[in-house]
Amino acid sequence: MDLIEAFRPVLEEYRKLIVQDVVELLDQRREATANRKMITIKEAALYLGRTVPAIRAMIHRRELPCKRIGRRIFFDLKELDRWIAVHTA
Repeated sequence: MDLIEAFRPVLEEYRKLIVQDVVELLDQRREATANRKMITIKEAALYLGRTVPAIRAMIHRRELPCKRIGRRIFFDLKELDRWIAVHTA
């Protein structure tokens, strides 16, 4: 029996624990954003599966609908959902 085979059950258990933690964190994130109408750039990046610099570039190119309040940028979740629907069809 080689070393990898000896540790396979332990590694599989760690994998299951990590997957469970990730699922719980994603559920918490969804619940937190579902109760709000406006989200930040960082939250929009998570919501869209992009990086913050990618979101900023999309804002600069006027590809994403956003609202500016002073120097801060926010996204309306309903507008983002519409944008997703249009750009994934």
